Amino acid sequence: GLDSVSTALSPKELVGTLEKVKNLLPKNQTVKENQLAVDLTAWMGNNSLLVSIKQIRQALAERRLLRFQYHDRIGNASLRQVEPYQLVLKETYWYLHAYCLEKQDFRVFKVIRMSSLSLEKTEFIPREFSPKPLDGSWIEKTLIPIQLLIEGSLYERMLELCGQDHIAPCENGGYIAEFHFAPDDAGYNMLLGFGEKCECIAPDQVRTELMKRIKILADRYKLNL
Repeated sequence: GLDSVSTALSPKELVGTLEKVKNLLPKNQTVKENQLAVDLTAWMGNNSLLVSIKQIRQALAERRLLRFQYHDRIGNASLRQVEPYQLVLKETYWYLHAYCLEKQDFRVFKVIRMSSLSLEKTEFIPREFSPKPLDGSWIEKTLIPIQLLIEGSLYERMLELCGQDHIAPCENGGYIAEFHFAPDDAGYNMLLGFGEKCECIAPDQVRTELMKRIKILADRYKLNL
């Protein structure tokens, strides 16, 4: 699993972490090579992301300013100059906790939204920094409860989203799954990706938004509903 994040670790850190993991294993047990593999990277890979991670790591180590263009959720870009303080891998995304000189406050930046990243020559004197909790509460998302009627083929996928305690069988042979949903493009695209095997049954505003997006998609392909 460390291979997946090795680009964000120095060789010394990587070796040290591996040694700590080995020390946790019972001495009477041996782990053979290739018995377990974990890869968090996308199928197609993202070379620019790896370059950004390396630059951020260097800035953290040398206490140097970073400059980049940052794109919000709808693609609007703004130029930022920041003091980097912490690099975080949450789920499958990298985030940077930094002090934004423009906003004069600490901000969390999603690394994938950065472009034209450059490492400045200017060094900075670290200010007091309190790391944010790793529960993800600092991610700018408003979550709402949602209920889905799903076919059995989506059961395993729902286990990943909400766990077995939030999935109940129903009379038609399918299941009702409940979890907290982010009503943004990523969230709706996920639901639409389930196709006809999934129906949102609550709340009404999510159903309405799904129907709106389906209509737009159908019009794009010149279909009549």
